[in-house]
Amino acid sequence: MPPPPPEQRWTNLSCGLLTILAGGTVYSYGAYSNGLKENLGLSQAQLEYAALSANVGNYIGVAGFFYDRFGAVASVRFGCLLIGFGYGAQWLLMARGGGVFGPGDATGLLCVCCFIWGHGSGYLDCAAIGTGVASFPRRRGAVVGLLKSLYGLASSMVVLLCAYWTSSTGFVAAL
Repeated sequence: MPPPPPEQRWTNLSCGLLTILAGGTVYSYGAYSNGLKENLGLSQAQLEYAALSANVGNYIGVAGFFYDRFGAVASVRFGCLLIGFGYGAQWLLMARGGGVFGPGDATGLLCVCCFIWGHGSGYLDCAAIGTGVASFPRRRGAVVGLLKSLYGLASSMVVLLCAYWTSSTGFVAAL
C-alpha cells in the first residue's frame, strides 16, 4: 500500500498527536490517586493494585489485532468508548465514596475501572502509531519517537491544564 499524499500524511500525523494526547492520560493516575485513597478509604497496596490493573490493560496487546482487522477509526472509537466508560465508572465510584461497597469491594471495582480505561488507552496508542508509520514509511523511527514521547508527556500536559483547578474527583471527571 503506497503512502498517502503529503498533505494527508501531515493531517494523519496531527490527528495521531491529538489521539496520543488523549490516550496518554493513562499515566496521570498518580495525580489523583491520593483522592482515591481518601474517598474510598484504600491502603497504598490497594492503590498499587489499581495502578497495576491500568498498566496491564494498557499493555495487553489486543488492540493491535483489532487495529489490523478494523482500522484506525474503529480503534479510536472503541478506545474512546472504553476510556469514557472506565473513567466514568471510576468517577462514580469516587463521587459516591465507595457507596454501599466497603474498601474491599471498592478495590475490585476500581481495578476493573482502571483496567478498562487502561485498555482503551492502548487502542488509541496503537491506532496513532499504526497510522503514523503507514503515513511516513521512510521516517518510521522519527514518527514512533515523536508519538511515544508525547504519549509519555500527555499526562503532564493534562495535569498542568486541569489538576490544579479541580479536586481529585473533578480531575477524574475531566479525564
